[in-house]
Amino acid sequence: MTLIQLRRIASVLNGGTPTIDELNWGGGVPWATPVDLAKVNGRSIERTDRTLTHAGLVSGSTLAREESVLVSSRAPIGYTAIARVPMAFNQGCKAVVPVDGQCARFLQYCLVALTETMKASGSGSTFLELSSEALASMEIPDVTPGEQRRIADFLDDRVARIDQIIATRRLQIDAFNKQRSHQLESVLRRIPDTTRASRVVRVLPGFAFPSADYTAYQGDRRLLRGINLTVGCTRWEDIVYWPESRVDEVVEFVLSPGDLVLGMDRPWVGDGLRIARVTEEDERPLLLQRVARISSAVLTNAFMFWAYQSQRFRDQVESDLTGLSVPHLSGEQIGSFEIPVCSLREQVQIVAAIDAGQQSVTTMIGALGRSIELLTEYKQSLITAAVTGELDVT
Repeated sequence: MTLIQLRRIASVLNGGTPTIDELNWGGGVPWATPVDLAKVNGRSIERTDRTLTHAGLVSGSTLAREESVLVSSRAPIGYTAIARVPMAFNQGCKAVVPVDGQCARFLQYCLVALTETMKASGSGSTFLELSSEALASMEIPDVTPGEQRRIADFLDDRVARIDQIIATRRLQIDAFNKQRSHQLESVLRRIPDTTRASRVVRVLPGFAFPSADYTAYQGDRRLLRGINLTVGCTRWEDIVYWPESRVDEVVEFVLSPGDLVLGMDRPWVGDGLRIARVTEEDERPLLLQRVARISSAVLTNAFMFWAYQSQRFRDQVESDLTGLSVPHLSGEQIGSFEIPVCSLREQVQIVAAIDAGQQSVTTMIGALGRSIELLTEYKQSLITAAVTGELDVT
């Protein structure tokens, strides 16, 4: 199949952000960011969290016409959505505007197939960003608009079926999470005594390591950033390092196996609180800002791991989370929690009871999560095969 550069059948526009002047905000112009695209990734978008006035649009942003394909070009690269109304967008996005009757749905599927290529084409020292030139240079199949629509129709049907199965799996996970939360609460409610966490818990927010000094050398020390922390565990798909020769300067922020860490930005995600225990496999990483280490002389890390996941903690602090687009949990809020307290022996017994009750539910959630991963991988491979002609869609 012949390939052509994206610029041959679409124009690529850059976005922007107006000044904070209140005259620029709260009007009738939708204004998309990567956060908005993440919510509808692979589908369409009509509404956004924030809007611009006409003055804000003219002074600091760009308007993409209806049926443009918006693409996140940083933080991260690769989210896509088709604009169903004329839409402005910030500098973290690009707009791919089809020309000459080209099919926006086909272009979106091409960009989905090129997600990893786009990420690999990103550049920058602080964070990766896909430039307009790099995006416009992406090569896609050279097929007629009629063929584009036929491929898009085929994929719309197949992808919708896959997405429906994924949605069902997510509902099942939600049900199991509610069961898990109920089990946890039923155990913790039996503890009669509480105290303000700041009296028994030490909260150490991470250090503001200068990003200019990050390295990519695997022999250096890992930095545990918010992106490396999810519900119940760490993850290292995206790693940056700190020079090993300078670790002695920040020894207070070296994490050890068993340490308890909590994400302070967007602390709750779909599956629960972003809290985890550091393991040997984490290789004693350094604690970066926006992640906190929690320790105590009287409460075990295993006990606090469950106590902080309680609905009581969430109810106490969630209404006071700071930040608009990224809710932030402060060290003071972590310390303000009225945490259950009991003897060491009772903590051991309680943790054992919670672990036992959570095991089967956690296993089921894990199995459903792996199913979603496989379905997502299949969807990606199906899209790639269809747009490249490897799969006959006739």
